Amino acid sequence: MDEDLNERIKALRRDYREMGEDIDSLRKRKANGDDVEMISSKVVELETDLRARFASAQAERQEIRNVMRSVLESLDALRADLQHHKRDTAEEMKETTKGSVWGRIPPWAFLLMGVGLLALLQLGPTLWLDIKNLAP
Repeated sequence: MDEDLNERIKALRRDYREMGEDIDSLRKRKANGDDVEMISSKVVELETDLRARFASAQAERQEIRNVMRSVLESLDALRADLQHHKRDTAEEMKETTKGSVWGRIPPWAFLLMGVGLLALLQLGPTLWLDIKNLAP
């Protein structure tokens, strides 16, 4: 885009230089009505060309700004989503690792462990004596 704009500016300078040379040549000789009409038409043509080029360059610049603005808005939205995800993940990790192992055991498991402990207390001593008697 910059190269295209530079080429346009060079062409415009060239046109102005040619017009200046035409004006100088006409100044040196006496100008009649046809020469003045030719110069004024050339000036009007250059002016409209310049206005059209300026408007197109400004439209391109505005389009680039709009695209950049939308990209920045998308990045901001992505950043916000990532922060929410990070915060949610951190809270989830805290909740899953919260407390000790005993805190994560369901209540019915405690009931089964209690029953097992009572059975061990009742049958344990007699089984121990049986095991001792089996040994030579």
